[in-house]
Amino acid sequence: MLELAQQILYAEVQAILKASEQLDEDFVKIATKIANIKGNLIIIGVGKSAIIGKKMSASFASCGVKSFFIHAAELMHGDLGNIDSNDICILISFSGKSEEVLKIIPFLQDRQCTLFSISQNNSPLANFCQANINTNCNEAIKDIPAPTSSTTLTLALSDALLALVVKLKDFKINDFAKNHPGGSLGKRYYEKVADLMHTTNLPLATTSINIKDAILIMSKCSFGCVVLCNNDELVGFFSDGDLRRAMQEEDFSFEKKALFYASTNPKCIDKNALAHDAFKKMKENKISVLCVVENKKVIGLLKLLDE
Repeated sequence: MLELAQQILYAEVQAILKASEQLDEDFVKIATKIANIKGNLIIIGVGKSAIIGKKMSASFASCGVKSFFIHAAELMHGDLGNIDSNDICILISFSGKSEEVLKIIPFLQDRQCTLFSISQNNSPLANFCQANINTNCNEAIKDIPAPTSSTTLTLALSDALLALVVKLKDFKINDFAKNHPGGSLGKRYYEKVADLMHTTNLPLATTSINIKDAILIMSKCSFGCVVLCNNDELVGFFSDGDLRRAMQEEDFSFEKKALFYASTNPKCIDKNALAHDAFKKMKENKISVLCVVENKKVIGLLKLLDE
């Protein structure tokens, strides 16, 4: 039984790999049109394709493209009023022969909207549309024609199309965050450094402090560092790593100035920066504490553990 499950997964993977090799300029054409859309991106389908279409529409909407899904049957009962000449309609049908989808095409053409399809090449649906994304594949379960590889492939193709549109629109993480203000996803991409930074019991010291006193501050404040300032302006950053390296030197003395061993060009960030960007910066530079500054003055610290 396990072998059968593995065969199904392999078949669906193969369908995606084959499709990746057969992508043509129609794919880029569709992505470019969506990136420059003036109206709405409307996804239309029936059955299992409708389920994929809903996810596709939701993904595009989350990335800055005004989009919604309409069931093909509902278009014949008033939902055509949602569509005009500025819109792009993507019709999904694996076979390209779905009656509910085909019979609405003349009415969509009357609206003079742009028509694209996700279907098998040379299918009736594909031939009616201005460009098509090919979904030619064999379903994974050989005994019955249940939608398996076809729906997986359609979903993967829609994700690839989304990626191209995001690239063409130069859609950034800040833009993405504006559409996801709620939940853990929103928290991760919308919270700012000011929301998470520590502002009390900061390990601040003057540039004249010696290593012995710096260790006392480091222990008391539990940040694993001492921030060296001159009139509150950031000058240096003395970490526990700096301390360990200093103690390995032959002329080490606890009476020496901490600034002698400190980083005099420490990494810092503005309080209004996204917390996501701050944590990314910390990981890239392999640091666990980041100074938050305003007009060169230290106003807080951000710890990697706060992520």
